[in-house]
Amino acid sequence: MKILIVDDNADNLYMLETLLTGHGYDTVSARNGAEALECLEARDFDLIISDILMPVMDGFQLCRAVREEEMTRSIPFIFYTATYTSEKDRDFALSLGADRFIVKPADPDEFIGIVGRILSAEEVTHAVPGTASLDGEREYLKEYSDRLKEKLEKKIAQLEASERRYRNLFNSLRDVVILTDRERIVLDANQPALRNTFGYEVDEILGRSTRMLYAEGSDFLAVGRDAPHNDGTGEAETREARFARKDGTFFHGEVHLLRLIDDDGVPSGRVAVIRDVTLHKKLEAQLLHAQKMEAVGRLAGGVAHDFNNKLSVILGYAEMSRKRVTPGDELDRNLAEIVQAALRSRDITRQLLAFSRKEVISPRTVDLNTCIDGTRKSLSHLIGEDISIEFLPASDLWPARLDPTQLDQILMNLAVNARDAMPHGGVLRITTGNARIDERYHSVHPDVTPGDYVQVSVSDTGCGIPPEAREHIFEPFFTTKERGKGTGLGLSTIFGIVSQNKGFITVYSEVDIGSTFTFYFPRVPEGERDSEVRMPAPSGMVSGTIMVVEDDRSVREMLISILKSFGHTVIGTSRAEEAINRLSSGERKPDLILTDVVLPGISGREMADRLSAIEPGIPVLFMSGYAADMIASKGALEKGVHFLQKPFDIDTLREKVRAVIGDTGTHVP
Repeated sequence: MKILIVDDNADNLYMLETLLTGHGYDTVSARNGAEALECLEARDFDLIISDILMPVMDGFQLCRAVREEEMTRSIPFIFYTATYTSEKDRDFALSLGADRFIVKPADPDEFIGIVGRILSAEEVTHAVPGTASLDGEREYLKEYSDRLKEKLEKKIAQLEASERRYRNLFNSLRDVVILTDRERIVLDANQPALRNTFGYEVDEILGRSTRMLYAEGSDFLAVGRDAPHNDGTGEAETREARFARKDGTFFHGEVHLLRLIDDDGVPSGRVAVIRDVTLHKKLEAQLLHAQKMEAVGRLAGGVAHDFNNKLSVILGYAEMSRKRVTPGDELDRNLAEIVQAALRSRDITRQLLAFSRKEVISPRTVDLNTCIDGTRKSLSHLIGEDISIEFLPASDLWPARLDPTQLDQILMNLAVNARDAMPHGGVLRITTGNARIDERYHSVHPDVTPGDYVQVSVSDTGCGIPPEAREHIFEPFFTTKERGKGTGLGLSTIFGIVSQNKGFITVYSEVDIGSTFTFYFPRVPEGERDSEVRMPAPSGMVSGTIMVVEDDRSVREMLISILKSFGHTVIGTSRAEEAINRLSSGERKPDLILTDVVLPGISGREMADRLSAIEPGIPVLFMSGYAADMIASKGALEKGVHFLQKPFDIDTLREKVRAVIGDTGTHVP
């Protein structure tokens, strides 16, 4: 059985061909009534299935022509349509001689059943050729015109509704969508996005080349030259380009390009979807910078332990040696240089740890006005007489929580930078104030938590920071100073300190005008404020028995030598297990346990807990060269725990030991 399918919609043709051939029928397709008549002249068919609205010749005209021809009038004819159908359409189609009028979409089984019954002559109803029951050509044309008019009106109404939906959807897109012809001449664009992104109205770019939207120097011809077709074989190609706004500014954009192909396979134009990715690029750069800083921080924390141990040995032996030589002689001067080098190395290590937010600190509630006022004198000595310092404190300043020594570090580092930026003198101005960060600021700076902050601004009237250097100033070891005049750790240390205290920092600078660094610390709520608690200094000198538990042999022997020089009896061991066994075996209880935090096997804190069970009340002084996070994980930074950060000098060790032993030791003159 041969069936002629007539429909201008390729999808409908494919669906009917698949359905009918799947049930054993042979099909031929035509895209309109004229093509269908040509097919009828060339071969015989057992059934015609036709749509109504088609170009060149519609279904009504085809049905009338089929019924008027002697050779074709007996072929069963089915209208299968969904195009704005009504009862009048059905009556007119049947009056032309159609056998059935089926509305799309029909159930496939029911549709095949109808086809089968018509082919078996069970439901063939056509009887009159030509205009059937209509009386004359005039009546036919009138009815035909009425049917087409009604359908076209519905079609126009649907197209207008579709156009409104398309335009609403088109204009609601946040990305710029531009339609062009093959020569990249603009045919259409979505107005709101175009205005927001480029500053143009659609009328200003219609009929013009999209070249006007690209920044000068962009490889315009390369963008979109090989964009893929919209044939379903792949997604639109994505490329990056630099675009120019109407006001002359530029932005970094991402463009998705797709070539349009007409029914004959000929390129007909392009679709370009343009997105401003400036903020995305900025956030991406910030993320990469943060990851780089975190990597350096991990490196700093990793090397701190070994480096601090070695510095402890160098510093300890150098200071002990100086006590045994004649002050001022050549050997004393050499040893003094070793001590100073060790102290400078210690400061570099602490700066690295501060940058990586792993420095051991003792934060407390402070009044920043009071702290800054106390530091002003030191700053004056540091920067020289040709630079004046102005301090403008805010009244009713909120309290903040941080280690005051860290604030000193910030001010000292900024003062040194300001001094170098003002070689011929100038003004260093320090101001304080309260600031409230809202959600609006947070939306632009997502790394800043909204809330109340205490701000400190440090300004100078120096040479300023070049634009190309500003994005690198907080990187460790980056410096604009001459070789040998800066470590490149000052600003990275400030960044680390502020971040460690859950704050943030901003920078404003103009070349030849000056720079302003403003750092923000979270406000301490009323119910969370505390006060500084000072440990009373012991009276007089004390001596006692001290057990030193340190796995590094050089450090252990250095500590034993120093403590003995203080008049203490010292017991040295390298492992926590040995210390526990000694006290468990009844050996004399020491007056102090001086132990490293991180030990092989049992940690220093775990050892202290076990010793406390054996000898309750035994004093313990912890020490470590590790970063703060490692020390805290071992429980050595808890409140009430005595701690000494490596490397330390002899005087710091002496005072800390005296403070911990207190009156439990033996006083000596």
